[in-house]
Formats: sequence, structure tokens, C-alpha cells
Amino acid sequence: MKIWNFKGDFPMKKITSYIFILLALFLIFSCSDESVDDDYNFDYDYYYDYDDNESDETIKYYTLTLYSNDGNNNNYQYDLDENKTYNITKDLFKRPGYTLSGWATSRNGNVVYSNGANIRLSKNLTLYAIWSPATKDGNGWEYVGEMPYCMSSHNVIVKDGKFIITVDDIVLTSKDGIAWTEFLFNNKDYLSVSHSIHNLNGRIYNVGGLTKTGDYYEISNLVRFTDEGTNFYRYAPVTGLTGGIWYHTGATFNNALWVFGGQTKEDNLNNTVNNNVWKSTNGYAWTKQSVTGLKARCGHKAVVYNDKIYITGGWNGDELNDVIVSTNGTTWQTLMSKAPWSARNDHSLVANADGMWLIGGNDGEFLNDVWFSSDGTNWELVDANPPFEERAGHACTIKDGYLYIFGGCNTDWDNPNNLSDVWRKYIGIPEPELPSEYVLKISNDSIYPINTIYIKESSTSSWGANKISSSLSVGSSLEFVLKPTIYDIKVYDTKGRYKTVSNISLNSDYIQKITNSSWIEPVVVVPKYSYTVKNNYDYEISEVYYKDSGSTSWILISSDIASGSSKSLGALDSGKIYELKIISKKKITTSTSSRNNRGRPATTGKTSTVMYSDIYCYVTNKLDSNKTITVSNSSAWSTTNK
Repeated sequence: MKIWNFKGDFPMKKITSYIFILLALFLIFSCSDESVDDDYNFDYDYYYDYDDNESDETIKYYTLTLYSNDGNNNNYQYDLDENKTYNITKDLFKRPGYTLSGWATSRNGNVVYSNGANIRLSKNLTLYAIWSPATKDGNGWEYVGEMPYCMSSHNVIVKDGKFIITVDDIVLTSKDGIAWTEFLFNNKDYLSVSHSIHNLNGRIYNVGGLTKTGDYYEISNLVRFTDEGTNFYRYAPVTGLTGGIWYHTGATFNNALWVFGGQTKEDNLNNTVNNNVWKSTNGYAWTKQSVTGLKARCGHKAVVYNDKIYITGGWNGDELNDVIVSTNGTTWQTLMSKAPWSARNDHSLVANADGMWLIGGNDGEFLNDVWFSSDGTNWELVDANPPFEERAGHACTIKDGYLYIFGGCNTDWDNPNNLSDVWRKYIGIPEPELPSEYVLKISNDSIYPINTIYIKESSTSSWGANKISSSLSVGSSLEFVLKPTIYDIKVYDTKGRYKTVSNISLNSDYIQKITNSSWIEPVVVVPKYSYTVKNNYDYEISEVYYKDSGSTSWILISSDIASGSSKSLGALDSGKIYELKIISKKKITTSTSSRNNRGRPATTGKTSTVMYSDIYCYVTNKLDSNKTITVSNSSAWSTTNK
């Protein structure tokens, strides 16, 4: 049992055919000698009282005008035979949230004619609809309103307090199910129906379905997504979902998208179904899973409840009414092979904190029964005859504690009579909807200008790819819209200081103040360079000392540099001004004369004495690279020891 048409547009070919048929009937009967009494009212079903002896020439016609009286000023006018009795249909106008009580002769008048009354005119008559607030039926169902289109095989999801309905190239959004806003898909070449819809971390995904190409629908593996719930964009390419997928079901489970069963292109050609299970964490890369315990099927429904996935019903050549469950999406257990509700497909299945709700579908006939289960095994018939029509291919969801039903189909799929009505039933205190996004506001209350901000999920170890801002002056703030989870923040100031704030649980809008406390000074890595002393002096250099230019203490760094050789003094911090003290020995020779005992020079001549004296060479230099200091005989040697 497959769904083929999805919006309630009446085919032009059928309209043309009906016009020709009506013209032919008119010509046939207008040529007949006998007059024909055409029963007529505002819903094509009326009562009349006609005098056969009365001539057509004496018939008078009066105008009946009916106003909707609902602020829209809709009206109908009918020219009616004075000799006939007409029935005012009950369903001529609909007003969301109201019931038509009857008809009055003024906008605020009392009811003169009841809803569905029979009237005969003796003069022109204007009537106004009188409305009363809608009351719930005995089981709490209430009519909400109408969607802009009649539709089936559509899907609905709630995001940021709004319904989002997708079908064909249409996206409808509404806060209340009464007032609707319509959007078109971003690319009309890629339209789909009988798809699945998912919300993963605030992004809405449409997966697979029948995609319209020209005048035909084809089974596709297209995935479209939206973040704001209006404009949808196509992922290209999509890997996996081989052969396309439609008439499947899906769920968001364990932070991933899942789709189950349905048909591929090959299945459709062979009139078969499958039990394929595909999984994706990003919407465009899909992997096929190994599965046990899941029968092939299509037209089934899945829902996540109590951290498990439940699948109900469907079709695989026979209608199914089993209930199966999985804790991981791949291993399935049959809870019930025959549930108390009849075997069916194209039903709906939704869940809240209390349990699961199964509504309508098709078991060979269209259904509108409503069932509830808190465990998947025990099912209760909640409503056997709710006030809405039987239907299949409808969409359901839960919002603000209400179970909502949207549209569907209740006639032959090949010539569907699609519905546009919206109904709801209060089923309990709503669980607060987890918004898809919150605002994280970072306020710089410190004295340090911030020039880099990193934000990462706490479960992620690396900061590297999480730089999201580069400037936040003192006293200013920035807002970041993020999905609800736990975050870490790291900020850097212009001097390299940094501060980390960990485990920010973003389950509501949140302000994180950056204060003066807990900043960590940067670890400065100073490059090191070396002096090399090259000794071009005639004598050996015995010692080399160094000190910072502002220091008074000399530090021995090297010794014993022979004449004609060089020696590196080792690594020192760069960027500083150093003084070097280089010490060498200078050879000093002294002569003395020998004298006799009479004080006269000795005849033996002079004697020589060799002595060495410390001399010093001082060099002041900024060490900003490796440098060579050369000393020679011409250097500024001094006997002064500083």
C-alpha cells in the first residue's frame, strides 16, 4: 500500500472532462419535453418542494447571501427558486478553534436559523455565521484549524517552539497549527515525499524519499538540511544509502541519524522491501549496519522511548502488527508478534515521557483509532472513535503537552482525497523542549585586552581547530550561539598571558566573565647564542669572564685559549648586553749590571730577568646572534683589573 500523491491539487484534465460531461447533460435535458427537478444546495445535497402544475414563467428567484463573519469577510451568493426548500450545509465555513452555532440576520444578532436548517425564500436574504468557541469531545480532542494544503506522506518536527512540515517542495511553519508561513525548498530540482525527518543537534535533516525529476518521481538518496527550519540545502555528494531509500522510517538515536527498511530502486522494480539499516553522524556519510531480528518492511514507524528504538507495523506483502525494540539500532527483539491493534501501515507513532501513542493508518481500510503503551507490550485503546476522520499517511508530533495530528489521506491512494485539518489532544504536562541552541556570552571584565578566544567541547582534547574569535577589548563582550553541551574556554591577551575556564554546562543562555584572577604568565623561550673568542694575540689567553652590563659580578666562562686558536664560550641568553673580560700575560724582561765591591760595573757585563704581568681586554657587546670576538696585539689591553 503506497502513497503517491501528496498535495490536494485537483488535476486539470479531470476538470476539463467534467465540464464536457456537464455541457452534454445540459443539452440533453434542455431538449427534453419533461422538466427535471435538480436538487441543489450549498453542499450538493438539498431538499425541495415543487408544484408540477406551476409554469416556469411564474417562478421567482431570490438571492441568499451567506457571510463567514470571522474577520475574513468570505461570502457566498445563491439565486434560489422560491418554490424549493434548501438546506444550509453545516460545513460551508470553517473557523479554527470555533464551532458554527447557526445563522443570524445581522453580524451580532441572535441565531435565526440553526446550522443545517432548511429554508425557503420569499425575498432576498442575508445571513451571518454565528460562532462559539470550540469544545472538546468526551476524550479531549479539539479541532485546531487547517493547513494551507491538503497533504499526505508529509512529515512534521518541532524546532524552537514551531511546527515544521515538509512535503514536495513545500515547507510550512507554525507556532499554533492555525497561522502558517510557507517556504520553498532552496532547490526545486530536488523535491521529495515519503521521506524521513530528523533533528540532530539542532539541524533538521530530510532523508531520501521520492524525488521529483520532471514529471516523474524517483527513489533518491538525497539528504537536505536546514539550521533555521526554513531554507533547505542539499548535501552533495551523499555516500551510502545505495539505491536510494523511500517509504522507510527513521530516528535520531545516540547522537546519530538512523533509517530503517523501506524500498530501494531495485526493490521497487521487483516489488520487494528490505530490512537495511543505515547510520550517519553528519547527514552526508552513511554506513550500512549489520542487523539481526528486523524483518523487511515498509510503511512502518519508529520512535525513541526510554533510550530504546521501537518499530511498529508496516507492510512486507502482508500488513504487520508486530512491535520490535532495539537498544543499539542493529540488534532487534520482538516484543509482540501480534499487537491488539490491527495490522497496518502508514500510521503514526510518537512518544512522550509517559509512553507511546499509535494513531490511525491503513489495514485495508482507513483507520482513526488511538492506542497507548508505556512499555511496548501492553496497549490500551484510548479512542475507538475520535472526532477526526479515518486517515493514513498523516503526520503527528507532541508539543506543549498536546498530541497533534496533521492531514493525511482517507481514500484510494491512486486517487487520494488528502486532508488539511489539524487536531490535538492534551496528554500531559509537557517536558521542556531542549532548544537546539543557546547563547554563550563572554564578557572581558579583566584589565587585559584579549586577542584570541578558543571554545571547544569539553569532550574534545585539542584546542587547535577551535579558534572562533580574535579580539575582545577590555569592558566589551561577545555572544556565541552554540548547541547545548559542556564547553571549555581559553583566552589569550596581547602579551601572551592566558586563562582557561572549564566545564561550562550550556543548558541555558549563559554569561562567562573573564576577570583578573587566574591568568597564567606565558612561558617565554629565549633563544641562546654564543660568543667565540679568537686569539690573534702573541700570548695565551688564560681566562675569559662575562657579566650582564648591569651586574658587578664576573662569571668565569672559559680558559686556556692558545695564541692562534679560537674557542666558543657556550650558550648565553640572547638580547642582553654583555661585558667580556679577557685576561692574558704580557712578557716583561728586565736587565741588571754586576758591580764590584767598589761600586763600579763588573767587567762580566749585564744579566736579564723574564717576568709576566696580567693584562686585560674588555669588550661590551649585545648578544643578538652568534658572534666572534677577536683579540690581537693591537687590542685595547690594559693593566687595570675591573
